[in-house]
Amino acid sequence: MYAPALLIALAASGAAAFPALHIRQDPCAGISGSSFSSLSNFTLAVLNSTVTDKVAVGPQLVVGQNGSSNSGVLSTYSSYHDTQYASFTLKDGVLIPVPDYVEPAAPGTDSDVASGDMPGFVFSNSSLPSPAAIYCGIGDSDSTKGLPDPLLAVHGDAGSFSLCQSGSGATALNSIVYKAAASSQLYDHASCYSVKVQMIGMGWRGGV
Repeated sequence: MYAPALLIALAASGAAAFPALHIRQDPCAGISGSSFSSLSNFTLAVLNSTVTDKVAVGPQLVVGQNGSSNSGVLSTYSSYHDTQYASFTLKDGVLIPVPDYVEPAAPGTDSDVASGDMPGFVFSNSSLPSPAAIYCGIGDSDSTKGLPDPLLAVHGDAGSFSLCQSGSGATALNSIVYKAAASSQLYDHASCYSVKVQMIGMGWRGGV
């Protein structure tokens, strides 16, 4: 893995490669309580929303390949054993994958997320599309579950994520979906269950 200082430099250089956002809206607008649109170097983990008792940090999320080397989605490490993009930076609402490999990796940016979509990313060594400033970090309001780390929200919503399976056999992925739709052909809706996505300080904190 990169040292933290190098990761910060990589995140800054990747952000500099993004096309300018000419119209920017506050991705945290309308959220009550503590929220933020920028945070450097964190990992993402799954929290099972169906669990009512105090829960521990769940499986770590990495960027899994979505049928193309130039795009990816948020998948569990247990279903996609690769940590090339296992940490992230949030910059003015843009969720930026940070490469973990020592060798050079293509910079990436997030893409817009509609209802029924998997939150995704695009990678390119040349030009990237305009990023989507749609993400926000919010404080968790249920202190009884012992969740000190913030939750990731998209379009101001942290409560509409699901973990769903796509594909089958050895290539099956368990990936995050926003407002999972029964009509989608991208994943098996019957496999979906409600989760939240936790933003955790730098380091390996995931399950299997």
